Amino acid sequence: MSFLTKPSLGKKIAFMAAVGILAGVGVFWVLSMQALDQSTDAMLDERLTTTHLIADYTDEVLGNALNELKNTARTIEIDGVGGEIDPQIKTLEDTYSRMSISTLNIFVLDKEGRVMWSKSGYPELADVDMSTYSSVSQTLESGEASTSGLVSAPVTQTPAILLTSATKEGQQGATGALVVAIDLAQSSIGGFIQPIKLGQTGYVEIVDQKGIVIARTKPGRELAPFEKSDHPDRFAELISAGEPTVGTCHTCHEAGRQVEKKDVLAFAPLSRVPWGVVIRQSEDEALAPTRELRQRLLFAGGGLLAIALLFVAITTRDIVKRIRTLSAASERIADGDLVTPVTALGKDEIGTLARTFDGMRTKLKTYYDELEQRTRELSSLLAVSGILTSARDLSSLLDAVVAKAVEVIPGAEGGALLLQSADQDEPVVQSVAGLNAASLSQPVSTSGGEALPCSIPEQVDEEIKGLAKEMCAAFLQSDAVRSQAQSAICAPVVCKDQCIGSIIMVSSRDRAFSESDISLLQAIADDIALAVDRAQLAKEAEEARALREADRLKSQFISSVSHELRTPLTSIKGYSSSLLRQDVSWDEETEREFLQTIDDKTDELRGLPRPAQGRHSGTRDRHRYRQGGMPVLSLPAGRLPGIGGYEADGGLHRLPYAPYHQERLG
Repeated sequence: MSFLTKPSLGKKIAFMAAVGILAGVGVFWVLSMQALDQSTDAMLDERLTTTHLIADYTDEVLGNALNELKNTARTIEIDGVGGEIDPQIKTLEDTYSRMSISTLNIFVLDKEGRVMWSKSGYPELADVDMSTYSSVSQTLESGEASTSGLVSAPVTQTPAILLTSATKEGQQGATGALVVAIDLAQSSIGGFIQPIKLGQTGYVEIVDQKGIVIARTKPGRELAPFEKSDHPDRFAELISAGEPTVGTCHTCHEAGRQVEKKDVLAFAPLSRVPWGVVIRQSEDEALAPTRELRQRLLFAGGGLLAIALLFVAITTRDIVKRIRTLSAASERIADGDLVTPVTALGKDEIGTLARTFDGMRTKLKTYYDELEQRTRELSSLLAVSGILTSARDLSSLLDAVVAKAVEVIPGAEGGALLLQSADQDEPVVQSVAGLNAASLSQPVSTSGGEALPCSIPEQVDEEIKGLAKEMCAAFLQSDAVRSQAQSAICAPVVCKDQCIGSIIMVSSRDRAFSESDISLLQAIADDIALAVDRAQLAKEAEEARALREADRLKSQFISSVSHELRTPLTSIKGYSSSLLRQDVSWDEETEREFLQTIDDKTDELRGLPRPAQGRHSGTRDRHRYRQGGMPVLSLPAGRLPGIGGYEADGGLHRLPYAPYHQERLG
């Protein structure tokens, strides 16, 4: 029961293989039987084809003979029968001779069927009425040429075939018939079928519409005169219907005794003559090759089944053994052993699977190593990012990043960061780690001799790569670096599509850096570019905020001063205009009141702050105005556009409209 409930892999394979083999053998047997049946059908079709060939040949010979008879008959008139027809008869005989047709006699008949002339010249023929022959009677009545079956020739009673054709009309409109008696056994038709050999029992027969055998080949029994075939009625039906047939039949025609047996029979009717062609052969002989092949297939199938089962047993044992080896290898890989190789197990599918397993192990080890490398790189980048996000000034950040880069890149022993200087054409060493910083403090000249080769990431733009190579080459030419560097890598610092610098790592060992080291250095360079860009943006943002605040304070100050100026000026203008009016007469008290108001407003204007002499007007100093101790506004000192060209400087001023103070901050 364990085999059925919990079978092992070997038993499963053996069982499935055995079932498959049995199914294959069964299919093979069925297909073999079908092939044998098809072979039998092909043999029967071959017999039928041969029968058709013989029938076609017989049709052609008899048709040609009948056509020649028609042509000769059209030249004969029964009114002039005599020596005048000898040439036509001679020509006809010569033609039949060339066609290998043996003629027994030739007759010319009148319209009543009596013999008017014959080649043999037998006197007895004068009393013969040939209209008793059905074919002759048919021709005399219809005028159509005809061919008879096997009949007895007049007078001689020799088995013959009669070919009949109507003659030409005579002067009195009478017609007759030209008849040729043919010895078919001595003609080409019988000669054509005689060489046909169909084994030890096969032979050919030609039968007429009455089932009488006209001709028979060997090894068929000796043909008796006017012998009927075994199935005359059946053949007569087939000839009348014009249907070919092939199959097996029971026969009772063994000479000397009645023995029933089966024959393979093929029959084909003629198309021009109401005859048929029969090919017969013993079924045992005809199907012997097929039956022998069937036995051989049976024995071969049994032997192959036994060999296949033995092969399955051996193969199953080998397969199970190798699969167990693969299972052990997969368990090692699952446990994390990526070093031990998988044992080679041949060149078949299991061997391919073993090689695939080993390739998988190798790739897993590579991916694991790469994952560890990526993890180290991400940890390093995280550490660099932590440095760049700390609250330090930019210079300290860059120093810390370069030092961290030397620490996290495995092959690096020293490094430096070069940045383009704003006021110098040559790059400046911004930060150094692991190298002599004092000897590298000067700007780096990008023109010089040949330096140590430096590896740069391939994905960088060519123009940027060229600038980075120039910086790296210039840096490596310095004496402090050349003495200890045997290999170097470089990554450009790109900010806003511009190369603003380069970070370089050096080592005293040859080929100390890998592609992953170059990628990690480029990532660090990108972080540096972000930090530099962020610092620049912060500086620009601070300047923009200061400018916006100055503009706001300037506008507020101008608005305030303009308001304080316009209020007294409006009063002065109004009172002075009133005094100057010619159409109004003011009394002395009113005029004094107006003038007193003008004087007061003028004093207010004189009380506005004025620029101190000798102070630095036009500077960029900033001022803060306070009211009650609270800061109110901040603006740059210098000339401010306003009424009367008012200027403010760094001195202390009083505003006329409120107790405001101004303090100099810068």
